[in-house]
Amino acid sequence: MEVGVHRPASPALSPALVEGDSIAYLTLERTTEAPDAEPRFRLGAVGYGPDGADLAERICAQIRAWSPGRTVEPEVTAYPADTPDNDLAEGAVMDRPSVRLVITY
Repeated sequence: MEVGVHRPASPALSPALVEGDSIAYLTLERTTEAPDAEPRFRLGAVGYGPDGADLAERICAQIRAWSPGRTVEPEVTAYPADTPDNDLAEGAVMDRPSVRLVITY
């Protein structure tokens, strides 16, 4: 993607990761420009701030993990916010103020 501000995949509900003064969010990029061609799109992520590239890569890793198994629906398990890492199921962890979410495929 080009340098600059990018439109989120879903402006009102786009997933994002924030750490310190860095942010990354899911993007949706149109890959076909011809007016008579069937529209095609690519999911990606863009990051800003000192750790933005690392956060964007974490989002892209989840896109790649989901991509081969599109027929498999993700499963989200919620744990209390103070649950230690070793008590969580294997998967992508999303820490929220009141809960820890683990996503598996």
